[in-house]
Amino acid sequence: MKKIVFITMYTFERSEKGMKFFMLNLKNEKGAITLFVLVSCLFFILSVTCVQMYMQSKKVAVDREYRQIKSNYETNLADTEYLDKTYYQLSQLENLNINIEKTTHTNNQLIVEFSLSDVTNLNAQTVKYGWGTSSSIDTVATWNYLEADSIKNKMIAINNNASADNTNYHLFVVLDNKEIYTPIVVS
Repeated sequence: MKKIVFITMYTFERSEKGMKFFMLNLKNEKGAITLFVLVSCLFFILSVTCVQMYMQSKKVAVDREYRQIKSNYETNLADTEYLDKTYYQLSQLENLNINIEKTTHTNNQLIVEFSLSDVTNLNAQTVKYGWGTSSSIDTVATWNYLEADSIKNKMIAINNNASADNTNYHLFVVLDNKEIYTPIVVS
């Protein structure tokens, strides 16, 4: 013969007549266990949902950081290509020289026809020339800008402040921030 064991709960209640002893049988409590299981399941589902949301937000943050690193890397590659191109152009500027073709000195004006050597593959953005009072580029008072396409042809530099007493002049030509200097002696 099997014994059936019931879970019982004892409670005490005080009243005017004294203490009464009640025996509660959980078998008679309809829905209490169901409610307890339901609340436990909801707590478990809520916990799992919070963990899932945390993992998803962490994944989104990692993906965003990965895209940022990839973008920075691609930008650095573009900068590297730009730097290589700039270095190539600057290395071409290293071999440039000013070739004086003709010098004309009248009253207060000095006209110099000149060309630049090794400019066949050079693509200069800015070209300017100026007259200095010494071999330092800081002595140039004003700059005259030329068209960038003109570097492949003969160019003319005019100094309107040339005096008849002075025979030493300093011509500075600047191509893309690369200065080329030549002294000019007028006899």
